[in-house]
Amino acid sequence: MGLQRESKAGEGLEGYIIKKSDDLFHVCQEATNEEVEVSKYYLDCRPLTHILQSRPPMQPDFNPLPKPKSLQIRDEIGVVNPDSFCNIISKEVFIIGGARKGYQATLYQLAHDTCSVSVHGQARTTVKCEDVATRMRLDSAILEGLDMISFCKMQKKSYIMLPCRSKTPPPDPVVPSSLSSHNNYDSADSLSAGVKTYDPWVANNAEDIEDTITDMKEKSRNGSPLPWLMNKEFALKLTHHHVVLKVSPSFMGGRLHNRFVSTACPDPFCGENGPAPDGCITVFCTSNGAGAMLQHYHIPVTDLSPAPLRKKKPKVSRPGWRHSW
Repeated sequence: MGLQRESKAGEGLEGYIIKKSDDLFHVCQEATNEEVEVSKYYLDCRPLTHILQSRPPMQPDFNPLPKPKSLQIRDEIGVVNPDSFCNIISKEVFIIGGARKGYQATLYQLAHDTCSVSVHGQARTTVKCEDVATRMRLDSAILEGLDMISFCKMQKKSYIMLPCRSKTPPPDPVVPSSLSSHNNYDSADSLSAGVKTYDPWVANNAEDIEDTITDMKEKSRNGSPLPWLMNKEFALKLTHHHVVLKVSPSFMGGRLHNRFVSTACPDPFCGENGPAPDGCITVFCTSNGAGAMLQHYHIPVTDLSPAPLRKKKPKVSRPGWRHSW
């Protein structure tokens, strides 16, 4: 059989020990029957719990074999590759034994039996490889039993879980409101309890739609700040008086806002522009341009409100006419 010195070519070989002397073991490979000398430092890295006898006895023995205190002749062994842990340099490891058990550290250097780690960015310290683990000890021993349970608990405590966040609930469904709700009037102000509510999401026949529009107009008249102004019987009493009113900003984009207008005389529902549309009255005011000419408008009664009392004379006046405030 050929003899080969210890080198990287022996990494990963499998066989059994045929001779040992001082720090060297003579290993016979099963595949080639070649004898190789291997340092005991590489063989000690093999966990003893994974060493099996190469020749089982003739009669089966169901009792577990006693754990040998050291490697024996004809033990099957495997040579550990020391470079298998080089990929975890500068990465996080767990200290599972010794004085610093339970800490998470950064691995900086790996020797045969010891390694250099730094706990929480502090100065580097030297610990035993058997006391440091990733998924297995740095001495290549696989974690088993209580060691594995302790390691899993330690690893679980080292991570901080993000707090659970509940999803934003969806908005409440919006129920389509009727057009009559825009008038902000109570149901008690309606003319009768049998008035139908207009719903744009419900298809009605032509008669229902016409009746609904008529009811809405009646509500707008009764709900205006000047319900008496739309009463023609009352308006006939103003044949010799003008009613001075104030225009809201919603009419004509606010062009007549903060200005006073006067109702037409003798009929507030018919002026120089002709008869006023339903729900409107005829008013006039002086223009802001040169000559101060009179301008006539048909303004909805909902856009008019009583003018406040003033000591000054109004801008609009005609000889022989009196204004009613």
